[in-house]
Amino acid sequence: MNIENSRIYFFLRNSVLYGMLQPIWRFYYRRCRKRAMKLYACELLENMKQILDKNNILFWLDFGTLLGAYRDKDFISYDCDIDIAILYEDAERVRNLLKNSDFCLTHEYRVGKAGEVAQLSYKYKSLSIDICFYHKKNESMYCYLCSILPGVSIVNNRRCVVAVAKCVVPCEKFADINFHKLIYHAPFPTEEYLAAHYGPNFMIPDSKFDYTKDAPNITNYAIEELAGECIYND
Repeated sequence: MNIENSRIYFFLRNSVLYGMLQPIWRFYYRRCRKRAMKLYACELLENMKQILDKNNILFWLDFGTLLGAYRDKDFISYDCDIDIAILYEDAERVRNLLKNSDFCLTHEYRVGKAGEVAQLSYKYKSLSIDICFYHKKNESMYCYLCSILPGVSIVNNRRCVVAVAKCVVPCEKFADINFHKLIYHAPFPTEEYLAAHYGPNFMIPDSKFDYTKDAPNITNYAIEELAGECIYND
């Protein structure tokens, strides 16, 4: 069971016990995720690459995974999951391809009244991978990022309302990046892309960087303007 997305977790999250147990839970959960990164990160990426390459689906390393590959030539030591990105037009194809794979869908984020898919999150063994879907427009791209609001409960034990932010990045084309002896794609110019995500000092490691608060390239929406939904698959 994926405890993060289970009914037990959400019961605790909205109870007095959550405040008492939160520090212990966070320590234990982060420790487990870091261990999973060491054990399965390369294997996960390689298997995902095989599936997507075989079906001619363009994907690229994104967020912390790209930052680590470019800056550290490795996974960031304090990162706990894998991030990749794909063009929105391929979202449903990717979802269908992964149905019969070793990747287990844990939850997804959808935005707007039409329910546009913004992110799919999977487990591979005990490691998480987030797939963000971007819209490309001329020499830039944008995606939607979602975050669960404090105190929000799930509906029918499967859904909850989430806050939405729009993330805009420059991208003229895609270039190759060698990472753990395999070739992946990265947006080009990569320096500008990472600076958009993390600011001009992205080459200096900062374990306290909070993307939802510190990123210079996001626009946050009020729930009344644009709302999202998290749908759980446990």
